[in-house]
Amino acid sequence: MAVLLLYSISLASLALNAGNAEKKENFKVISNAIAESGIQKALWCLNQTSGTNCSGTFGGNYTGEADVSFGGGIFDTTVSDVNGSTKLIESTGYYPNKTRQLSKSTVRVKAAINTDITSFNYGMQVGYGGITMGNNAMIDGSVFSHGDIIGGNGSEITGDAYVAGGTALQANQLWTVKNADFIFGKTNPQIDIAQSFVPSETNVLNKISIYAKKTGSAGNIYIKIVNDNDGIPGTEVISSATIPASLVSSSYGWVDADFSNPPPVYSGNKYWIILDISQSSTKYYTIGADAFDGFPSGTMLYAQNWSSDSWTLTGGDANFKVWLGGVETGIYHMEIGGNAYAHYISHSEIGGDVSAYNLYSSNVDGNVLAYNIENSVIGESASTTDIFGSTVGHDLWCQNHSLTTTGWHTYCPTSVNPPADPGPSTMPISDSLINEWKSDAETGGIIGSQTINTNTSMGPKKINGNLIISTGKILTLTGSVYVTGSIIISGGGAGIVLDSSYGSSSGVIIADGIISIGNNTLFSGAGDGSYLMTISTMNSSTENAISVGNTFNGAIFYAPYGIISLGNNSNFKEVCAYGLTIGNDLILDYEFGMAEIYFSSGPSGGWSELKGSWTIVE
Repeated sequence: MAVLLLYSISLASLALNAGNAEKKENFKVISNAIAESGIQKALWCLNQTSGTNCSGTFGGNYTGEADVSFGGGIFDTTVSDVNGSTKLIESTGYYPNKTRQLSKSTVRVKAAINTDITSFNYGMQVGYGGITMGNNAMIDGSVFSHGDIIGGNGSEITGDAYVAGGTALQANQLWTVKNADFIFGKTNPQIDIAQSFVPSETNVLNKISIYAKKTGSAGNIYIKIVNDNDGIPGTEVISSATIPASLVSSSYGWVDADFSNPPPVYSGNKYWIILDISQSSTKYYTIGADAFDGFPSGTMLYAQNWSSDSWTLTGGDANFKVWLGGVETGIYHMEIGGNAYAHYISHSEIGGDVSAYNLYSSNVDGNVLAYNIENSVIGESASTTDIFGSTVGHDLWCQNHSLTTTGWHTYCPTSVNPPADPGPSTMPISDSLINEWKSDAETGGIIGSQTINTNTSMGPKKINGNLIISTGKILTLTGSVYVTGSIIISGGGAGIVLDSSYGSSSGVIIADGIISIGNNTLFSGAGDGSYLMTISTMNSSTENAISVGNTFNGAIFYAPYGIISLGNNSNFKEVCAYGLTIGNDLILDYEFGMAEIYFSSGPSGGWSELKGSWTIVE
């Protein structure tokens, strides 16, 4: 009996301990839930526009609360700054209260203000205005241009040079009538959409434009050009491209998808544009539409998956544009240290290989692939259809040759397919994103023209008029600034810098007019990974949108519809423009390609949990 009594007591003790452990675990679950609720409320208060239900403070000024009742317990929260775009939230949950703590849990998370992500794949990217270089001017790096690269005496690009095949100035097919919104990617089966078109000429298809906006952090849009299969999209993918999600904002705007290998399309044939995205009830897209199906050469369909044949008529048309080739582009009178890719290359010295439709009066150290070669010297081998009056150092593959010497062997007649022109490359920032930044600036209020005569902080702010920064004075940006007129920055140490609160995020200043920057000016981000981008939206193919003086250092310059003119001894982070003019004897050095630069969306951006930062402290 004594033994049985001992066993009984032991079993009872084990049962009691197990019960207590289970209760403690249950209490821990409750206190965890209370602490996590404190995190959610803090995020909510950071995004409010009044202090109601947040102890009087709200938005970026919210610092947390104490003794908030929730779920049979209470929580305390504290919110502190990590930098200008990141906050640390700590929440402690007590069950049932601080005095009688059956359980206590603490959770931390970082919150970041919504940011726009932009990637610069080329240190220098130029639009259809091309590049004009003065005598003895040099670009130290590689260049991508949609227009001609024209050099003066002794002009040099030390890296590779790409000139895209020209795109016609007018869209071949388009429909811009908007009287409706069409949501896709949100709810099955309205996920993928297709719009048909019939080109009026035979040419290569360089790019597609759509008029769209996004909700939430939607993913990329994958564009496919497919054949027609008896009135619905086929499954033969003729070519594909991508619209990065970073180019699409929460407001409507035109965004482009450029084809790196432009496909040929034929007059009178029907083709389909497929917009393929992932499904999400909170992260999706809306495209501008004509609800009355007014486009005479096509229509819009939707499907749960584009590769199936289960398409449904929308009864309308998407807002879109189809751009074909039509302008011949090339490299003229240049010295290229690396490889060269263009439709025409003439009177140039190429240190690497060449891919061109026509090569004239040039010296090439490497190999050449071209349709036609005339009066040129080639150090290595050449593949071409026609070659005349030239010298080839090694082997020659051709169909027709005349007055040409070959160092090794000649293989004729050989039919050689002409090389395709380089496809266009999407400019890294869309109009809709620029408009979003303008709206961010306006949230801080609207003021008149400003002349900065003392070191001043400003932003977010919209200036109706001009902004003038006097000699030696510094404007510190605490938010985005939008100037409806021009920005004039005197030299002698004047400049614009980002406030330290930006942290690792980047910032923007935008002008609708010209931006004139004097000699010896200062442009600076807030620290590592932070950059200041200066944008002019002035639309002119003849006047300078941005003019930069001599001995300039550090910034990103962007003029999507205008010309940037650079002074001597310049050093830049990035340069992107419709056209670029470089003066005599200028040496231009820049940082090559910067991926995923985060631009703060300003006060209008919402705070959200920073992925991967959630930590249970206790």
